[in-house]
Amino acid sequence: MDYIGLDIHKGSTQVTAMDGDGGIVEKREIKTEKEEIENFFSNKEGKVVMESTGIWEYVYELLDGKWLEVYLANPLKVRATAEAKIKTEKVDSEILAHLLRTDLLPTVWIGDQEMRDLKRLIAERVFLKRSSTKMKNRIHAELVRGG
Repeated sequence: MDYIGLDIHKGSTQVTAMDGDGGIVEKREIKTEKEEIENFFSNKEGKVVMESTGIWEYVYELLDGKWLEVYLANPLKVRATAEAKIKTEKVDSEILAHLLRTDLLPTVWIGDQEMRDLKRLIAERVFLKRSSTKMKNRIHAELVRGG
């Protein structure tokens, strides 16, 4: 079984596949595009981990339901764990794969599609409400300044 760490960015994703003994089976960069991700994982088996930052959900949905176990890592706890256990500051695909392999990975609960949609809707509402409040406060401040 392979332990695969993904360091996902908007344009590219760094991938590290590690065997059970910690040896690197494959390490390369792929485009963060549907076709390339599906092509890379078409013949892979094992466990996959990515951090819950940026566009993780897009990649998760491409991989979920296939023959892979997909984990979502808590980025703040991963960094703390990596610094404590591996003595490095950079959290990348290799460290994610290593933490998954050694069962030291701090994960985040993902939930089903309906729950993710609800969380996204609530987060958007909170953002819009805060933006509205900021704008109202600025308007009030300008009115107070003008007497």
